[in-house]
Amino acid sequence: MSVTYQDLTPLLCKGTIEIPTILRVGWLGAKYPFSQGKIESKYIKRLQEIIINDYTVLKMRGALHCELCNKLGVNVEINGASYPVATSEIWIPTKMGLMYVAPTLIYHHIVTHSYSPPQQFLDALLEVKFPSNWSDEFVLGEISRRCP
Repeated sequence: MSVTYQDLTPLLCKGTIEIPTILRVGWLGAKYPFSQGKIESKYIKRLQEIIINDYTVLKMRGALHCELCNKLGVNVEINGASYPVATSEIWIPTKMGLMYVAPTLIYHHIVTHSYSPPQQFLDALLEVKFPSNWSDEFVLGEISRRCP
């Protein structure tokens, strides 16, 4: 499965209604241009912590397809262990009330394809403190609460 959106595109609810406080990041496809460049290691390390500590949500039974290298079900090695990064999402809440939603595949996109996410997403990565009730239910509740 492949899903592609431009960075900072609002999430949709009910199929057509934009939720302006939930923004997509890192949903890349081969047919669309994306920002590239080297990002600082502190952001990569923070993404690693999120993946290792399983702050990922909305795990799928299938896997996302990386259109950039034509791989289905990408695993990455972090500190000698293998982690799947094409089967769930990373939601980053901010102090300002925004939430960013990215596929866990974003880690692969950054490390393998030199993807450079928007700076506001990177800043939010460093600032995020996940609530103790962080779960699929929490995230789905946020969607419901924010959907007009």
